[in-house]
Amino acid sequence: MPRAGSADRFLLSAFQAWMFNAWLCERMRRQLFETVLAGDVAKRLDNGALFDVVDASAENARMARREITYTGPMFGARMRRSSGLPAELERAVLAAFGLDESAFARARLSGTRRAARIFVDDLEISEHPRGVRLRFSLPKGAYATTLLREVMKTETPPDADGTED
Repeated sequence: MPRAGSADRFLLSAFQAWMFNAWLCERMRRQLFETVLAGDVAKRLDNGALFDVVDASAENARMARREITYTGPMFGARMRRSSGLPAELERAVLAAFGLDESAFARARLSGTRRAARIFVDDLEISEHPRGVRLRFSLPKGAYATTLLREVMKTETPPDADGTED
């Protein structure tokens, strides 16, 4: 089997991100966005260390203090797995795409976990002649377009001319 070129790698990476987004949408649909669950793989925000959630009550208190967040799957063959209800949710997303975990080994995708919630602590808002200007920084893997959609509360991004579809 030939090695994947950079265009193939880019497409596979985009597919992983799409699946992560599907997983996050499902978690939100189930009203689990604000909750750390037993079985989640969580991330310490001070040093990035991952750990398995055992005591959800204690970890929810830490999440409220912005010390941790739960993580979501960037599916791959060596991705750290969740357990319990979080694992069921991940398997449901895989099934919705008609995949199982073996597909990622064949595609040579190692996988990882991505923070499911981000906090924008350095947001600056200022007046601008055509509206407002936002300045902020985001961690690796977060998208400014997603943050802007949340700020503007729109479902679709504006066209290049600044109008909505």
